[in-house]
Amino acid sequence: MTPKPRRATYRHGNLRAAALKAAYGRVAKAGHERLSLREVADAVGVAHRSLYNHFRDREALLDAVATEAYSKLAGLLVKAESPKTIPRRMCVSRSPTGQSMP
Repeated sequence: MTPKPRRATYRHGNLRAAALKAAYGRVAKAGHERLSLREVADAVGVAHRSLYNHFRDREALLDAVATEAYSKLAGLLVKAESPKTIPRRMCVSRSPTGQSMP
């Protein structure tokens, strides 16, 4: 008997993409320190153990969120004709103390 191939989606769609979107929103809102796998799982409507099929642990989820964010930023930078065409919200970062930095 051949093993069943692993599905790329879960019953409600693409769990990995949904989890990344939920995690990104939570990190943007409360910071990476407060992110929990249970909170992300609740946001997408699955058991927290389901996320371990896609992410080794919380740090792997955070790595995936950061990778996606940097990919989006890189795409914007490639398309930008000059520094003035980059949206300001993409250039503003936060210091370790939470203060806004230009």
